[in-house]
Amino acid sequence: MDMAADLVRDSHAVLTVIEIEQWHQRYGRYPDNLTDLPTPVGQSGFRYERRPDGSGYSLFGTSAAGTPQKLAQRSRRDRRLVPTH
Repeated sequence: MDMAADLVRDSHAVLTVIEIEQWHQRYGRYPDNLTDLPTPVGQSGFRYERRPDGSGYSLFGTSAAGTPQKLAQRSRRDRRLVPTH
């Protein structure tokens, strides 16, 4: 059951990353908060941290076992999104 819950969380994380990247393409910057996004991903239970200089972000979540995890990160020097697990 934990594996299924983690897969659901990961699929929601992918959709969140897509929203963040679409925001970035539309506005030329990363959103300040997940609540800035047009869909309710801000209620997903993820923690989003934009880099202070605006050059990227990190997305955090919690596994079904309760372990905090970095799910994705992006920075200006990354040529593509870097999954972290």
